[in-house]
Amino acid sequence: LIWWTTGSFRHWSNSFTLPVQRPFDWDSLLAFLRLRATPGVEIVTDSAYTRTITDGAAAQTLSVTYDSATATLQIVYSGKTSVQSLVDGRAKQIFNPDVNTVPIEAFLCRDPWLSGFVKQQTGLRVPGGWSALEIAMRAILGQQVLGVGHQLLVELREPELRDRERLWRRRESLPQRRDEHT
Repeated sequence: LIWWTTGSFRHWSNSFTLPVQRPFDWDSLLAFLRLRATPGVEIVTDSAYTRTITDGAAAQTLSVTYDSATATLQIVYSGKTSVQSLVDGRAKQIFNPDVNTVPIEAFLCRDPWLSGFVKQQTGLRVPGGWSALEIAMRAILGQQVLGVGHQLLVELREPELRDRERLWRRRESLPQRRDEHT
């Protein structure tokens, strides 16, 4: 157990490590997560990923760092030791430490155009999320952001296409006629 200080709260924490398959591009994982961090839930620094979690009863804190010397994720969490298996599984879900990227990279390197990119950043992984609900919410919110981007693109397109798009949106916003004979 580790004595952990976060802001004005002090509490006992538990820690464990997860082995990581090398190569492992920790910096790119953090950069990806930083761009998508949920304010008030996640904080991503240059060296750590920290978030709130729940053990079913109360809000807790999870912090993950990477030790390149031992190729392990260093996991520290507040709360009961009985939730370690939950934290272990969710950390694996987010960081994919068990993935052997070497065969994937070998396959991608067969393409001459991709090969240079793959060799520049070996060990890339696409992070997951804490839960299926969190992943779904990010996807929905991402779609809303894309919708705003789509509207901007519509406004920047050629005038003829822009006018057709406006007509289509007006048509969709008109009240639908009810057939009174049914």
